[in-house]
Amino acid sequence: MRFATWVIFALLACAVVFTAQALVTGLYGADLPLNAKTLLLASGLSLLWALLIHKSEGLQRSVLLIAGIALFLSYVGRLLAITLDDRRFQYPFVVSFADSSVQHALRYLLAGTFMFWLGTKLTYALMKPRLQESRNPAERASIQIFEYRAVLLAVGLVAALFLFVLWVGFGQALTGTRAALLGHLILSTVGMCSLVLMYLAVKWWKDLGVPERFAIVAFFVLQTLAHFSVGGRSALYIPLGVWLTAVALVNPNQHIPVRSALLLVMVGALVLPLYLYTVTMFREFVRNTGATPLSLVSQGVPLFGTSQFSPAFSLVSNSFSGLDAFIATISYSAPGVEALFSPINIIVSTITVFVPDSLVPLNSIPLGKAFGYLYQGLPTWAAHSGAWSGFGFLYMTSGVFLPLAAFLLGAAVMGLMLRFARGSLWFAGLQLLVLSFVTQFFISGNVDIIIGELVINAVVLAGLAIICESRKARREQVTPLALHKSLQA
Repeated sequence: MRFATWVIFALLACAVVFTAQALVTGLYGADLPLNAKTLLLASGLSLLWALLIHKSEGLQRSVLLIAGIALFLSYVGRLLAITLDDRRFQYPFVVSFADSSVQHALRYLLAGTFMFWLGTKLTYALMKPRLQESRNPAERASIQIFEYRAVLLAVGLVAALFLFVLWVGFGQALTGTRAALLGHLILSTVGMCSLVLMYLAVKWWKDLGVPERFAIVAFFVLQTLAHFSVGGRSALYIPLGVWLTAVALVNPNQHIPVRSALLLVMVGALVLPLYLYTVTMFREFVRNTGATPLSLVSQGVPLFGTSQFSPAFSLVSNSFSGLDAFIATISYSAPGVEALFSPINIIVSTITVFVPDSLVPLNSIPLGKAFGYLYQGLPTWAAHSGAWSGFGFLYMTSGVFLPLAAFLLGAAVMGLMLRFARGSLWFAGLQLLVLSFVTQFFISGNVDIIIGELVINAVVLAGLAIICESRKARREQVTPLALHKSLQA
């Protein structure tokens, strides 16, 4: 089946499960975590997203696919995990997750989802005629990326190797402003290269030579090992996330064999839970002992046992708990939370992402850490922070006008995607960054971190484009001697 069809199929499957649970609860009085009305609203949300993706086309389908996958993971999938495995919502000490509060959140999600789609639809209808005037910009962009593959692979491999050596040897404990800036630059270079190289692999895999294929695989292996060495839970999310982003942009209707789809399901159901639990134990061991990842190689660390299999699945479900955060934000107004979402504070928090406090002390608390302090009870100095979720951020900034904010967001995202359809490495990279923003926004909602990292990635992308263009210009430059010989011939 096609890639888009698989996503629609997953959403429809969730709708069927929710509807069946609602019937069992309503007719037979089964004791489920949610009542029949709540389950029917969840089914309606799944059906709505499936219908909207089915009715979309072109770049609009790319945007809705990425948004639909993020919504499936953080909202629909979270509800499914709660009903099937009897998990409980997070943040119970600030809000009671009764059926009424869940229904209130689902109504907002239904309205926000439809308005987000409407924003993309109207913008696509208005700007599509301009896009049709140009000659297949997507194809020209992919050809240019293929021509620059040698430079992109070289830069990506060097950056991934530096990141691996840096994190395995020193962890993330880099001291000094220069060292922190260098580490952030290397990480951003690896992140940008992962998007571009995955785009190259998805579009041109059959046309790449064996060394080039090996280089792409080596890049992602180094990236994954580097994140694993510091206990990063995103080590497996990153390759999967960039693959979904690249497929959505290159060809949202790409055929995905049944075997490949089943393999992805197995990874999500078995490998991912085990990995998350293992890497969490590894991270806690490193933090408690103060050891670097390199010093643990010869020691051996007890990480996983069969008794931890159930908690491992809890980690997967809790990692995508955007619904919990959204319900918490609309049900409980923490003291002083309004000041966090003022434009000035968001701008200052965004600046601190790429300007270290040691260089310019701005004394700003990131949105994620603020959520952890207000809703999770974490101290402000905690290494890990919470997430507001995309719809939670929209609610905190617009309140009851959340549907209007979702409409404007959809129009802005669609407008940027169409504006960047120009047929070059630079603009194709910007489209990848826009889709990456959509994914991170709906899952996380920590806009300061998301925008700050995207700005750095855009700077790295500009550097890559300049390097590739300058190398191309040097190759095409004709010397006077070569010109004289060609004229004589």
